[in-house]
Amino acid sequence: LVLVHGWAFGSRGNALKGKWFGCVMTTGGSRESYSAEGFNRYTIRQLISPLEQVACLCKMNFLPPWVIHGTNSIRPEQILWEKDRYFAMLSRLSDGSFDPGSLAGLEYLNNFDVTEA
Repeated sequence: LVLVHGWAFGSRGNALKGKWFGCVMTTGGSRESYSAEGFNRYTIRQLISPLEQVACLCKMNFLPPWVIHGTNSIRPEQILWEKDRYFAMLSRLSDGSFDPGSLAGLEYLNNFDVTEA
């Protein structure tokens, strides 16, 4: 990731201003393993906090991450269900029907009802 002062950030760096910044990831581990008490010791949000700061620096809208846990044992029909929900979310983002404020406080973007108008 290379960001140029005066282009991506700084007083005149507005090239990325207002754009969406999001992370999509899968984990073999459970949701519980990504907690202070869990195997990985940190939440996903804590692990990606430097990326959230990059988005803030560049005046971007940071999306909660889209995370699918337990992919070591995911069923094919669940993969299709997740794909459909993810594509619906992308469609909502691209058509402008997402209110960034409605995402505040979400741990994961998966928790947002993508069918909601």
